[in-house]
Amino acid sequence: MWWRWFPWKQLVSRAARARGVMDHPELASAYQGMDVFAFASRTETQGMVVTEAMAAGTPVVAVDASGVREVVRDGENGRLLPREDLEGFVSALAWVAGLSPEERRRLGEGIGRAAE
Repeated sequence: MWWRWFPWKQLVSRAARARGVMDHPELASAYQGMDVFAFASRTETQGMVVTEAMAAGTPVVAVDASGVREVVRDGENGRLLPREDLEGFVSALAWVAGLSPEERRRLGEGIGRAAE
């Protein structure tokens, strides 16, 4: 997994969970329970998981790549970061975590429109 080389491995391992394979109802519930969906893939850039997370109203922080940029609008309904910007990716995760409930609600409204 990507956090094996991540400098803040201990911090991430306390906050992130790897759940394995889930059925659809369990997956939808998991997306809705997330504070943020981090998508750092450099090769699978059209993953349906981004759209699924957005459809659940979950903010997305992703690597800027074709496919992802079709649905994520930086600052409007999530964050897009250059592939090599690890610090920016971490900062974007912190940005989402620091949103007020009202800001999160507005971000969720933008997410719903983009995922439709």
